Amino acid sequence: MKQLNYYILLVATCFMLRLEVFAQNPVMLKGRVQNQEGKALSDVNIISVGKGNFKVQNNGTFNINSLSVGDTLKFSHISYVPKSYVVRSNDLNILIVLERNSIRLQEAVFSTGFQYIPKERATGSFEKIDSLYINRSPAPNILTRVKSMVSGMYSDNANANFNNTGKFANESLNIHGVSSIRGANYPLIIVDNFPYSGDINAINPNDVENITVLKDAAASSIWGAQAGNGVIVITTKRGKQNSSLVVEASQNTAVIQKPDLFKRQAIANADLIAVQLELYNKGYYNSNINSRSKPILPMAIEAMEKKKKGLLTEEELNDLLDTYGQTDIRNDLLKYLYRPAISSQYSFSVSGGGDRNSFRISTGYDRSKGTQVSSDNNRFTLKAYNKLKLTRKLEAELDMMYARLESRQTQLLSYYDNSGSRYPYSSLATADGQFLSIPYNYSIGYIESLADPNLLDWTYKPLEELQHNKGNAVLNSLLTSASLNYQINKLFGLSFRYRNEIQKNDDETVFDQYSIRSRGMVNLYTNVGTNGVVNRPIPVGGILEFGSNNAVSHFGRFQVDFKWNNHPDHRVNVILGSEVSAKAVKAFTDGMYGYDGEKLIYSTQIDYMNRYPTYNNLASNAQIPSFITKSQTNNRYVSLFGNGSYTLLNRYTVSGSFRKDASNVFGVNTNDKWNPLWSAGLSWNIKKERFMESIPVNELKFRATYGFSGNIDPSRSGNTTIQYSTLNALYGISWPSAQVLVAPNPSLRWEKIKTFNLGLDYSLFNSRISGSVDMYWKKSFDLIHLYPLDPTVGLISQLMNVADVDGRGVDVRLSSINFNKRFKWRTDFIFTYNNNWVKKTFVDYPGASSLVSSSFIAYKDVMPYAMYSYKFAGLDPQTGEPMGYFNGEVSKDYSKMAGKQAPIEDLKLHGSKRPLIYGTVNSFFDYKKFNLSFSLLYQFKYFFRRPSISYSDLYSRGDGHPDFYSRWQKPGDEKSTNIPAMTYPLNKADGFYGNSEVLVEPADHIRLQDIKLQYRMGEISPLHISQLSFFIYISNLGVIWRKNDKGLDPSYPNTIPVPKQYTFGFNLKF
Repeated sequence: MKQLNYYILLVATCFMLRLEVFAQNPVMLKGRVQNQEGKALSDVNIISVGKGNFKVQNNGTFNINSLSVGDTLKFSHISYVPKSYVVRSNDLNILIVLERNSIRLQEAVFSTGFQYIPKERATGSFEKIDSLYINRSPAPNILTRVKSMVSGMYSDNANANFNNTGKFANESLNIHGVSSIRGANYPLIIVDNFPYSGDINAINPNDVENITVLKDAAASSIWGAQAGNGVIVITTKRGKQNSSLVVEASQNTAVIQKPDLFKRQAIANADLIAVQLELYNKGYYNSNINSRSKPILPMAIEAMEKKKKGLLTEEELNDLLDTYGQTDIRNDLLKYLYRPAISSQYSFSVSGGGDRNSFRISTGYDRSKGTQVSSDNNRFTLKAYNKLKLTRKLEAELDMMYARLESRQTQLLSYYDNSGSRYPYSSLATADGQFLSIPYNYSIGYIESLADPNLLDWTYKPLEELQHNKGNAVLNSLLTSASLNYQINKLFGLSFRYRNEIQKNDDETVFDQYSIRSRGMVNLYTNVGTNGVVNRPIPVGGILEFGSNNAVSHFGRFQVDFKWNNHPDHRVNVILGSEVSAKAVKAFTDGMYGYDGEKLIYSTQIDYMNRYPTYNNLASNAQIPSFITKSQTNNRYVSLFGNGSYTLLNRYTVSGSFRKDASNVFGVNTNDKWNPLWSAGLSWNIKKERFMESIPVNELKFRATYGFSGNIDPSRSGNTTIQYSTLNALYGISWPSAQVLVAPNPSLRWEKIKTFNLGLDYSLFNSRISGSVDMYWKKSFDLIHLYPLDPTVGLISQLMNVADVDGRGVDVRLSSINFNKRFKWRTDFIFTYNNNWVKKTFVDYPGASSLVSSSFIAYKDVMPYAMYSYKFAGLDPQTGEPMGYFNGEVSKDYSKMAGKQAPIEDLKLHGSKRPLIYGTVNSFFDYKKFNLSFSLLYQFKYFFRRPSISYSDLYSRGDGHPDFYSRWQKPGDEKSTNIPAMTYPLNKADGFYGNSEVLVEPADHIRLQDIKLQYRMGEISPLHISQLSFFIYISNLGVIWRKNDKGLDPSYPNTIPVPKQYTFGFNLKF
């Protein structure tokens, strides 16, 4: 902290002082050349007319004598736009910032987490995203910033929820499609050389220097049994040796609109009430009305019951129903429970270095208020890096990264969600602001009829509940790393690295004694004895629920590096090493009844063992729910690895890698076998061939790789897994019990992914056009899936290595410089094709209903995300019921059409639920100090099922789609509609229609992801500001073209879309 204060004081002093330098003749010019990200540039030519050429040193500095005032210097670099500078008499310490000549993701060096590989000798499929791209988006999640910037990477927003707007996000990404059935398809995350299993939101994006994505076996197999889904290598920013003090600061504020709840289509509430009254007259609600558990009833049915009991007159009933018909709860939700979300990010860093050290210290703070009024999120990050050159051959690195994430939220049941609301015509408050009740757990008519003085108020008022329960979740994340690097000689180097990772998650929810949860639990177990004594097994008071999940990981790595570059025609690079790691996770939950948050006391007399009668026998006799759970896991790994390459004549490179993993997760037979994962690759730098000398090609390189990587699911084990229970009351006696969850499997092993990749890197016309093309074929085998067992062993199935999945695809990246004068226009085009098929399982045909309704299908010769539907044969002219096919014949036997006896030929395969073709188009426009950019996302060759009327949802939840108005109502309607008739009682026609082919639409669309406008002021010498820029960024702008003719957004066909976001900010550098 003292060191940080010292740097802040130093910066403030420099800011206040103004240095005056008096001109002399001849002028001696000193300065530094860097790019827009602050990285020192070498290989810069300096030309002065009449004075000759000068060179920039390796650290980016230059020192030129014998210049005159008025001389013009031209700074040029092959990858940057030339810049002219006029010498002035007081120019003794200047900073030259060069702009990139083209925006390209591929830099000269790729990081694998083990070593840095120059692009010229890389045989694998890599993509690198530098900080210029990373910083284009101000999103607080680093993966959100880059998810659409990498070919072959897919981001699934199927679980996107507008209620999470303003909260920390978790991206669902995969690279090159499906690699596992039961395991995760999420890529391995590497942060500064080691795997990272913590919350990605604990990483401040402003601390990230670049990201390298490893996509094929040659690139990723060095990570062995963890790399089958691809690898994302995150490298954070560090200080630079022999550099002056650099201070950077940035701030931005984002404003996100309220969600538009009316985007979700629904019938008018007056029509919904008419349906409910019709169902009431037919006896649909009788079972619920007469049920001892008193389940929730629609408000209109509550009113009908009151009229039936003489509590309402006919006129009062009609007035009440008219009021309900004109009320929409979404208006009150938007008025009281939603707000525009506002989030702010602040970051500050100090970096520099001398002859023997380099350092960087940074801190960040994020504050976010979500669109839900009770949702607040904060993040604080602190990072410190120091590199010390202890001797000429020995250097040490120390790194620390700390983050604290805090989320606060009130638990309410009245929020709207993607399934609508169970109370569509309720109100939350009167016109004068009085809070109103809505149903909660039980019929509101039943609750209001209770006149028992021994009960607490049992009504639920959402707006009042805001004050009576508070949830708080805190994540503390700490990563500490240390390394020693010893260069034995020019050929050999040794390194030892250690990482300790601590992730501590604590959550706590307090329901005070006035909350509906506390009042409800007290009331449910309240009974009055024959002697008139009130018995409350749960005392009056609050409820505290809390839990913790703590993970501690240790990583150690020893590595030997060999580099032989002494001969101009031969280069050899080899690494060998070993790794050990261990991760222990402990988790528990607990709770307290009778909790008083002010006095910090609770009841210790709760009897969780015996059963108690519930009030009015609402839930028969029941035990008091206990909060206690506890779990613990320990995973340990040991690995050997190696990677090497040989380059001949700077044109031909061959490479190879291997890795052997052993773990307590694997079965004993697997650990006993020496069966490493490996890869081999080659590249041919065609540009350097003599026959290419006269061809205007800057780069042309062919690549080919083949190899194996793996997947591992730490939750699976090859050992017998038994679950013990210590609380199982039977006849009033607690009996311990145990259940075998997983039988022993000594042959359990990692899932394997075999990949063959062909690639071409190119750059043409002085780098005006550049990019890469990759084609790959994947075979995932030994995948974990269910395998049937002999039932006499006590289990009917076991997860074993028995399934295969095949995949193939194409990745294309094309960057072009369209204009490169005062007005500049650059474009990046990313194209991806990917498809997968399940080739082997031991699962029987799952039946038609499973194929049409499952989100993921693990059945032989079927795409995992296949879109199947029932073939539709129209509506029955007499009844309006939908008709399909069974064994090729028209049928209304919905059970047979949905069962295993229905052949797959009776179904229609439309294609994939996920896009087979997708990508982005990013365009950048520069004019003087202004920069405008936008990003288009396209997704083609897939399908979605549009929403329609579900009579089951209409009856049970009051959720009615407007297709209700176009339903079949009389003979002849079948000629103009495919929407079935409303029938009572319900049959299985509802499920058939909802999964029929008439509701499937093409999902092809193009979306405007974002627009960014930036103004760069550049250098402000009197204030010692080297860079200052302001920007506005707008995202979630919506669909600009769609293939379906229903006007639906395929990403949100009947859900609330994520609102637009407006972000304003600045970046400052001294």
